[in-house]
Amino acid sequence: MEGNWSASCCGTGSVSMGARAHLKPVMDGGDVIESYQRLLKFSNSMLAHARKDDWAALIESEMVYVAEVEKLQNYEIDAMLDEGQQEQKLELLEQLLEQDKEIRERLLARRQELEKLISSASQKKKVEDAYLSS
Repeated sequence: MEGNWSASCCGTGSVSMGARAHLKPVMDGGDVIESYQRLLKFSNSMLAHARKDDWAALIESEMVYVAEVEKLQNYEIDAMLDEGQQEQKLELLEQLLEQDKEIRERLLARRQELEKLISSASQKKKVEDAYLSS
């Protein structure tokens, strides 16, 4: 994505110094695929952390993942993908969705574990309080 910049408004082709604020990076099809490949790499890392129950590392990886998603959302709109790149993008999206599903399932299971622990601790406290008050 380095070096590919365009003016966000139409004009004579020249860009004045005041117009520099309106420049934005433009992704080509290759940049888009590279970005989706980075997303898949981050997703692989997140899934590995979830499988190891390393929730702190999962959250850190997710922050990087979200930043890449936001960057992609901002710049992919103007990108033109050829048929092969569209196929690649579709395959990458399918992998991302599969991994996202497993991560969400593991997070849901973890939430249920935590709910049980909280409930158990709450019940224990009630029993202790009842015992101490009698």
